[in-house]
Amino acid sequence: MLKITGEIKDLLELGYSLSTERYYLRLFDLILDGCMKFTSADAGTLFIENNGKLRRLIVVNKSLGIHEGRGEAPIADSVAEFEEHDLLAYTVQCMRPVNIADIYQEKQFEILNIKEFDAKNNYRTQSILNVPIIQANGKLMGVIQLTNCLDDDNQVIPFPEEYEKMVSSLTSQMAITLTNMMLIQDLEELLFSFVEAMTTAIDERTPYNAHHTTHVAEYCMEVIDHINAL
Repeated sequence: MLKITGEIKDLLELGYSLSTERYYLRLFDLILDGCMKFTSADAGTLFIENNGKLRRLIVVNKSLGIHEGRGEAPIADSVAEFEEHDLLAYTVQCMRPVNIADIYQEKQFEILNIKEFDAKNNYRTQSILNVPIIQANGKLMGVIQLTNCLDDDNQVIPFPEEYEKMVSSLTSQMAITLTNMMLIQDLEELLFSFVEAMTTAIDERTPYNAHHTTHVAEYCMEVIDHINAL
């Protein structure tokens, strides 16, 4: 018989929350918070693809007390600039998790930006786990970057392989939910355009009721938005 431990229960609850969340910002918070928690990561960054560029949406570093984004003001210089041999660029190109035990010992990637961050903040970036967020159609939606996996003694260790699979599973759920959100938004916009066109046509045919139909439609939309927010 399967025993539901506290950790498994938390993971199941996170999976359920990711699949049922209706708001973008809460969804982004959930995925980064959850992935950092279950991998014992000291830091994490959520990149979201926008107009062909990756943008930092949320940046967290527990040791440094950094909490940027998180539904508040956008992060300054949020566009992720990276070189051809940058780890982030490699993740985007290969479209699969990239697990690095010690980035300073890895000669394959350009890490100038990491060195600058570490020197500026008196920090030591070591283990990194990058996991792409991919839609069912294969399109990249973003990347989650987790930094410095901590053991029970608060020492930095490599991210175990099973963490790759767990984070990949969570990001898959996020991608499905995010895709559904965008589809619903597109349908809402299409419906609103249809209603707007019909009410305009009706009001133009009956000057006596000019704008009445439009106002009724607007009130209905406000009531629906209020109900959805409950």
